[in-house]
Amino acid sequence: MNQQQFWDIIQDSLRAGNAEDQLDFLSDKLETFSKEDLLEFDYIFRQLHEECYNWDLWAAAYTIQGGCSDDGFIDFRSWLVVQGKDVFEKSLKNSDTLAELGREKLEESEEAEDFYYLAADAYEELTGKEIESDPAFKEIAYKEAPDGKDWDEDNLDELRARNPDVFKVFWK
Repeated sequence: MNQQQFWDIIQDSLRAGNAEDQLDFLSDKLETFSKEDLLEFDYIFRQLHEECYNWDLWAAAYTIQGGCSDDGFIDFRSWLVVQGKDVFEKSLKNSDTLAELGREKLEESEEAEDFYYLAADAYEELTGKEIESDPAFKEIAYKEAPDGKDWDEDNLDELRARNPDVFKVFWK
């Protein structure tokens, strides 16, 4: 599996509808994968997940969710990856483009924890072992801190300045 195949699977899953249906679609799809494809899917997912570890996206998540812890931002980034290549890449360039998705879609980001574990769960179902125990499991380089410039969570003006369109959707 390569990154284009990964994105094709994610794009297909978006047709399922809401986040819950998309999660079911992806779970069913990954159950048909070989061990090798599950390892690659997981590796690509984790790389993309880490790629979007930045302060601007965290500010967007904070605005959308009315606060966003470390764990909440992990879930948000998982949700962002499964929004597809176009949304993902646009949001990396400008986190405020997330406003284009609308409030209902953005609110799904609060319940996205299970997306992070899709490949690991399918791998364990297939092999009876944890994915990290496979000799072919590839580690990724994790960042020590988000990219970009930190922001003050108590400063609504700063949040508004970072993502004015997202702010308009969630704050009056």
